[in-house]
Amino acid sequence: MLSEASGSPDQVGKPTVWNDQLPICCFQNTVIRFRPALLDSAYSLTVFKHYYVNKVFARIAGGVGINHLSASKFSKIMFPLAPESEQAQTVKEVEKLLSSTDYATALIEVQLKRAARLRQSILKPAFEGKLVPQDPTDEPASLLLARIATLPMAVTSRVKRPKNGKLKSS
Repeated sequence: MLSEASGSPDQVGKPTVWNDQLPICCFQNTVIRFRPALLDSAYSLTVFKHYYVNKVFARIAGGVGINHLSASKFSKIMFPLAPESEQAQTVKEVEKLLSSTDYATALIEVQLKRAARLRQSILKPAFEGKLVPQDPTDEPASLLLARIATLPMAVTSRVKRPKNGKLKSS
């Protein structure tokens, strides 16, 4: 089955397989029922997912407000017919690649979270002044800020911050 209509062209043609999961069910007109006679349903689903993800359905759907993938538009879409043995092999290869992609995505998400934790573990001591050895003769930041606050407005307004981030007086 494919979604026939949606307010968003990107949602038109979203595919799924119906395996009679509910004993009593009726479909409304916004579903295209596709019953393959000579095709494996898993192969058909794989092709339709490819068309959906690559926006083939979205490009041909038309409408104002509600986008439709009419039966006449749907029937004009080229469909790759393959021998049954190739259909099964295609589905197997796609599932294998998608499984690898899912694994890589999960690994990247874990590493991004790890990087965020590492960043925080570096920033915390940096803001506490513990990242590098401190010079005991340096003026504390609180005193420097207090001194800057006492400067006349004319002095502080002449200070410009260039793109390199270093302050210089004009």
